[in-house]
Amino acid sequence: MARYSNRSHSPDAPVLTLASVREMRRACEALESKILDLQGELKEKHADVEAAMRFLSAAQREAVMSDEPQPASAAEIVKPPKASKPSKKKKRVARKKDYTWTAAILEALVGKNEGLTHQETMAALPAGFAALASANSKPYYNAAGKLLKSKQIVRHGLRYYRWDAFSKLQQAGTVPVLKAGDIRPRQNSTASLTLSVLRKHPDGLTGPELKAKLGAMPGTPESITKHGQYIYNVLSTLMGGGLVGKSKEGERYVALKQ
Repeated sequence: MARYSNRSHSPDAPVLTLASVREMRRACEALESKILDLQGELKEKHADVEAAMRFLSAAQREAVMSDEPQPASAAEIVKPPKASKPSKKKKRVARKKDYTWTAAILEALVGKNEGLTHQETMAALPAGFAALASANSKPYYNAAGKLLKSKQIVRHGLRYYRWDAFSKLQQAGTVPVLKAGDIRPRQNSTASLTLSVLRKHPDGLTGPELKAKLGAMPGTPESITKHGQYIYNVLSTLMGGGLVGKSKEGERYVALKQ
């Protein structure tokens, strides 16, 4: 770059004039403007790289930072996730976090040594579950069925008991005696089907006869045919509720008149 001076040392030395200084100043301003534009562009590129790196695995990020050439493949193509459409969710009733229906029923029966009916159990459910049960009782009945099957609760007549509470009643000999009306079989349940068959046979049926007739009926639960003792458990419950008795000779089960 040539140097300028007010004193000429040779005839060919450039002369420093106001015009030349002005030109140099304009050149500097142009360079500064270009540098500012490049810095802005660089900042945008860095932001793009940082955003893209978030979607890469650790191995992919390492490959990006490597100076060695990488073969292009379909697996290396990074596609940003599609924007999800806002879903219209129904307003949910608040309930305890990490709580299940079975746990809620067990908690409702704590300390209830006298047992609770279905309606009383639903009303005693902890926060949120009572409102959910009143709106849709299916999850409640499904959970109650699981607890009965796993013998965590006991159904005696129309009441539910925790197994430990009912065991204490048995040991003390204070289990409530069931009376007629304490059992109301649900429609199409094994108990209601058993009663309907017995009422069609006033002279009564033996256990095997009853099991055979129930097995021939459409819609009969598989437990009747698969488990030989199950029908006798049902009969025992119906007898305890005063709905079924035995004939004089003690061999046949008969439906009692209500």
